[in-house]
Amino acid sequence: MSLGVLDERAVDTAMAPHLPAMVECFDRLGDARRYLSGQIVLRFVVEASGSVSDVHVIKNELGNHPVERCLIDVGRHIVFPPPEGNRRTDFEYSMRF
Repeated sequence: MSLGVLDERAVDTAMAPHLPAMVECFDRLGDARRYLSGQIVLRFVVEASGSVSDVHVIKNELGNHPVERCLIDVGRHIVFPPPEGNRRTDFEYSMRF
């Protein structure tokens, strides 16, 4: 099964307006933030239309489920340009807190 392609610039452009909301997922922890740090890697599944059909956390060094859940919720509302090839694609996106 062939997959579509989203280039890195297209991903970064689509993600940029949503990054403040994603950072807010971590900021909501308040004082508990000083005890947490690490990387979270999300896998986005993007349909041929550019809509996100699923987001998975594939690495979570924070170990904090509310942050994980919040990032997934924000991620599901992002719209990407249609992948080249008009086919579903997936990619990983890493964030460090």
